[in-house]
Amino acid sequence: KEEGYLTICGYQNIQDKIRYMIEHCDMRLYFAAGGSIIQEFEDVLSVAKEKGLKIVIMSDRDYRHVATHFYEDKSMEGQVRLITDSAYVLTGQYLKQNSDTCLYSGQNNLVTIMKEALRNKIRLLEMEAN
Repeated sequence: KEEGYLTICGYQNIQDKIRYMIEHCDMRLYFAAGGSIIQEFEDVLSVAKEKGLKIVIMSDRDYRHVATHFYEDKSMEGQVRLITDSAYVLTGQYLKQNSDTCLYSGQNNLVTIMKEALRNKIRLLEMEAN
């Protein structure tokens, strides 16, 4: 749990951090990523849903079975955005390569910016659906 900014490099390190963030989430999480990325975390997302966490997923594949709210978004392939408990954020490139990099932070300013961006994205997706 960091309050600064950390750059996480490499596919395995990013995967480990995402898994850790989901496993240690207590209330809610927002996960925006391509379907092939989210698929890697279905097991921990299922456990989180069983614990009663609010789970919002934005992806190009339907993940209603592990989400409490799902929004179809075809623009996230190769990218990941994850916010847990409105306290921690992970964002960056995730192509399953050693050159992948993500920014991780517990800085309130970055978390707030990412939450606002995801809320705006949800509004746009809802408008497109209607």
